[in-house]
Amino acid sequence: MKLNKKQREKLKELVATGLLTDEINAITATFKPPLQVTRQQVDGYRKRLEPKISEILKERELSPLMTGIAIKENRISLLQQLAEEMKKDLLEKKRMWVVNNYRMVGRGEDAVLMEYEEFNQAEVNQLRGVLDDVAKEVGGRISKTAITDANGKDLIDTEKVDFALRKIYGDKTSGNNGN
Repeated sequence: MKLNKKQREKLKELVATGLLTDEINAITATFKPPLQVTRQQVDGYRKRLEPKISEILKERELSPLMTGIAIKENRISLLQQLAEEMKKDLLEKKRMWVVNNYRMVGRGEDAVLMEYEEFNQAEVNQLRGVLDDVAKEVGGRISKTAITDANGKDLIDTEKVDFALRKIYGDKTSGNNGN
């Protein structure tokens, strides 16, 4: 299929991100007019773009933005360490219930100071937040983003994209994050 200039530029962009032919076709099926490319076309673009892609990747590796917690694996590792520490504190150190409150029961001479346990809601909520962050980092939480113009009109038919992706990958890309 012969591509016009706009289609070639979009194909270069998609190839540069590392998408496979089926993934590119799923995305470009929603274009007007729809675009279908062959594996040979994608391979040709990838071969021509390879030096430029390698240069961009090398620059990214050297970038200060690609060090420390800017790297996904480092963030996941840190979140896992934090989750483990919180889990130990709650379960092994038995801090699920904390004794930190006192209440006067009764009046006058019969009043008695009672100590009582309170559920450690704050730490449990923090642990749940860390676990949610880990799930998001590893792709366990899928959120949809619509691409719109300045007036809020969809530029891509997301239903067609979802349908195409489900056809390729099955229901795991349907956006159902368990809710």
